[in-house]
Amino acid sequence: MTTREAVMEALFAKLSGAYAFGVATRRLVSPETIATPGAPALVLIVHHEEYEQRPAQPPKRTMTVLAVLYIDTGSDPNAIPDAVLNPIQDAIDAALAPDTPGQGRCTLGGLVSSVVIKGQVVKAPGDKTGKGLAIIPIEITIP
Repeated sequence: MTTREAVMEALFAKLSGAYAFGVATRRLVSPETIATPGAPALVLIVHHEEYEQRPAQPPKRTMTVLAVLYIDTGSDPNAIPDAVLNPIQDAIDAALAPDTPGQGRCTLGGLVSSVVIKGQVVKAPGDKTGKGLAIIPIEITIP
């Protein structure tokens, strides 16, 4: 049976290597303490889990993980925070591209059934303060 920690370690390795983050962590911390101009931050946290169990069947486990992206464009009034967030989101999308030939889905190298971005991405680009964030929901189906 695949363990939660193995899944989180594999996902963290994949996402933290997808972009030149100044800080990447699995511990929720205050954005002011980790995002600096030119050095965005990634925080990866488990949001919730669901179980689906049928008699005489193994459980279907689904984890929803949040990839929280923090950015800081500094004091430049001409900087566009969304222009900083967009390429980071594109890098996350690319990191979760299908990795198993013929299956058309990301499986973290066969560790899970699928990893997909699912649901509404919440964005607060920080047009007034230069400090912004995006919260990306990632659904992981564990066999």
